[in-house]
Amino acid sequence: WVPSLFIAGKDDDFIKKEHTEKLYSVYKGEKKIVLCDGGHNDERPDYLKDAVGIFFLNCLGGGKMNENKKDVDEDNE
Repeated sequence: WVPSLFIAGKDDDFIKKEHTEKLYSVYKGEKKIVLCDGGHNDERPDYLKDAVGIFFLNCLGGGKMNENKKDVDEDNE
């Protein structure tokens, strides 16, 4: 399976957030879902860039990080 990050706008009237939630619930691989305020073409919040970076860093084995950007793999220090 390919790691997948699901992102949806809570008020999206083009692709309903429920559709994204259903895809997320049945996906078998490593996954994360982020529901943002706004609709389909609204600007996404700044924290989303961090969430994407953390997700891919964790999936690609570059070191485990939590949502607060602190390295939780302290055994390597």
